[in-house]
Amino acid sequence: MEYMTNIMELIETYDGTKALRKDCRYIKGNFYQKDVQCFNIAGVWYRVNSGKIAFDNEINSWVIVSSLNPLVEGIIDIIDNIPKIGLFSLNKAKNTTLFYSGKEYIVIDEKLLLSCSLIEEGVNGKYYYKNNTSLPKEYTCKLRPNKDGYYSFPFNYGSAELIPEFRETFNDNFIGESLLSDAWKYLDKFTFGVEFETERGAIPEKYLKKNGLIACRDGSISGFEYTTIPLFGESGIQCIKSVCNLLKKYCGCTPNESLHIHIGGYPKTTKAISALYRLGIILQKDIYSLFPYYYADTSNFKRKGYCNPLYRINPELKISKEIFTEIYQYLSGDREAKFIKFPTGAHPLDRSGQHKWEISPRYYYMNLIPLIWGNRGTVEFRCHTPTIQSQKVINWLFILVAMLKYALNNSTKLVNCIESELPKVTLREIVQIAYPPEISKILINYMSSRRIHYHNKNDVVGEIEIFSEETQDIFELKEFV
Repeated sequence: MEYMTNIMELIETYDGTKALRKDCRYIKGNFYQKDVQCFNIAGVWYRVNSGKIAFDNEINSWVIVSSLNPLVEGIIDIIDNIPKIGLFSLNKAKNTTLFYSGKEYIVIDEKLLLSCSLIEEGVNGKYYYKNNTSLPKEYTCKLRPNKDGYYSFPFNYGSAELIPEFRETFNDNFIGESLLSDAWKYLDKFTFGVEFETERGAIPEKYLKKNGLIACRDGSISGFEYTTIPLFGESGIQCIKSVCNLLKKYCGCTPNESLHIHIGGYPKTTKAISALYRLGIILQKDIYSLFPYYYADTSNFKRKGYCNPLYRINPELKISKEIFTEIYQYLSGDREAKFIKFPTGAHPLDRSGQHKWEISPRYYYMNLIPLIWGNRGTVEFRCHTPTIQSQKVINWLFILVAMLKYALNNSTKLVNCIESELPKVTLREIVQIAYPPEISKILINYMSSRRIHYHNKNDVVGEIEIFSEETQDIFELKEFV
């Protein structure tokens, strides 16, 4: 009974509080209440005042603090709109930042902020209290961040290395923002990837993978180039809409940037490529009429021509192999080059695949190099003003797919005659052929409104178009998908 009395004795612990002897450990001359003032970690009891342990709010447990297991101080909860500070281990999938009372804090879980009425997200991906009267400069403008090291993934000139990882996250996490009509079905089996060039700003990393968006290096622009993974069908169209919403919020553009679309699924044969090239020559004047006057030679306001008219091959050729041979020689940079067969391997002007800007024949409005060389298998269309307006991207995508469909379905007559005998087809006609009236009418009206705007050369670099997007657009834009 004396033993029982002793363990049930109420004793004073190290900080003056009372506890039963049975619930305590005697350590270094003082009693500590177990699981309150001392904790068993890996078989050893540690005091809360030892300086060796701390409570990790991420895993909801006491842990030994060391250089191998560092904890950060940040916001672990918000009660009555007042942040509660604590320690936790980093979890980039959940953490975000909050600018509060003149200091930036790491927040244990972004979900804490989503339901708080006093918090809003700034243009740089950080959160702020709405009643904060001294917001930092980065809240009110879109900055030009130091691009090197801004993101945790490799910052390369191309996206190929990162596509598998980003595609996996996209497939597991992407949720489209809107319901679509079934117009996307008319894109058939073509895949597409969009390259958005920006002048300033940065999309927070937490949004990139789940939206299939990779930040790439581009020495010709001051901002990031954001490249989508290869997209397809309904989710691809929804992805374009989501990405444009992010660009609208976090990034800015000027006339010095552009938008490129890669389309995959076009046959990699000499006949199909020859037919598409010839169609590109037929349509290029029609295409340039949709864009600023200087787009046929962007060296008038950029470093050089980035979307030039196609090189005009011998107009007297009427055999697909001869047509392709001349295309191949010119695009390879070697007028004596001999085409053997596909696959063709790396382009001769960039054997390493790391210096694509040195391939000068790629700077045409329609770039066939990624279709002919390497394993990318896409046609790149380089002629478009930079945009944050998703419907413009979608309209242009549908127009380009109509062009590919026409080339594929009319390949024989496009390569079996001399140039003067080629069919005099227009963009309007190929759009009407490719799509039902409810789609083709919208696209034709859109093309018409662009031609009217650019006809009088009052917007030779696209400045009016670009800077009108965030207020009111100058073109007729109607959603059909």
